[in-house]
Amino acid sequence: MLTSDQAAARERAIAGSPQDKEAYMREIYVPHRNFDRVDSEAKTCLTAGTGLAIVMVVGPPGAGKTTFGRFQLRELLRRYAAQIHHSRSFIPATMATLDTPQKNRELNWTLLYSRLCRALRAPSPLDGYTVEQTDTQSFDMLKQAKLFFEAALNYRGLRHLILDEIIYLTASSTEPFYYGEFFKSLANRSGFNLLLLGNYGCERIAVASGALARRVIVLEYPRYKANNDDYKEYCKFVASILPLLPFRFEVDVEEHQQYLFESSIGLPGLTVNILFEACSRCNEARFPRWDDRYLRLSMPSDEAHDQLLKETLIGEMKIERFLRSGDKHNYNSEDIILSRILAEQSQESERQRGK
Repeated sequence: MLTSDQAAARERAIAGSPQDKEAYMREIYVPHRNFDRVDSEAKTCLTAGTGLAIVMVVGPPGAGKTTFGRFQLRELLRRYAAQIHHSRSFIPATMATLDTPQKNRELNWTLLYSRLCRALRAPSPLDGYTVEQTDTQSFDMLKQAKLFFEAALNYRGLRHLILDEIIYLTASSTEPFYYGEFFKSLANRSGFNLLLLGNYGCERIAVASGALARRVIVLEYPRYKANNDDYKEYCKFVASILPLLPFRFEVDVEEHQQYLFESSIGLPGLTVNILFEACSRCNEARFPRWDDRYLRLSMPSDEAHDQLLKETLIGEMKIERFLRSGDKHNYNSEDIILSRILAEQSQESERQRGK
């Protein structure tokens, strides 16, 4: 059963435009086992006294990481509701999505700082604003952007920053050490928490330096895999999302749940996208009603499915060494690490002589 607020929001979306329906879908979330596990662990890690200020949630595309971030933002804003009401300038938490960098190009720090200023509803040099300087000083856009961001942080009283799509950082030619240091400088602020969201591969940022390796905890947002327990949980999730879809007609996928599971490789976010697209197709028909054919038309192609599954399997294997475990770790000895260091130094010397 939907709550009164959920039912009202759904009715508004049903009566609204396609854009209204999309906006509604971005705001809903359905608790499910994997979501709840990551949520519980993230809250534990970001609790005052744990000594951890940076949590990185990593998983395959389509798992629901962005929805997870929006949920965390809503929870944080609800927690600080009284303070926000008392001081309208106070923004305790915000969420920003990073821009895609140009391939093999250095990270555009000015654009990054400006994007964060925008998330804090503050001006930036890209908006045409500048900090007053002497006539002898040359104009430095990056320095200006930093100053605006620092001012926005202090003025808004920001305590929680959620950054989505941090995988884009690794697509640049900038060494992970540098943006790792940026994250560390934020987390060093008293009472400041940083939640990073990204696809498999961005976990290497967590070990960009020894200081980061000590401070960052990596959590995996997994998909539902092909076993009985996971499949049952996946089916519960699908059953929970169907009543929330913003369409008049009834959606019946009971006979196609196994096929839906296979096509989405057990990814909740991708599943919602498939169902919403199928319903949108049905809604555009002459007589809006559920049609299984549109469900099949909304599923990934063979090549798209295989590529997504391949990247997900590789990511699942590589992330294991970045995760904490309740079992004993098989740590490498000092001799093994030392031999690796000496081997790397030898290779670097060979490269230098070869230049």
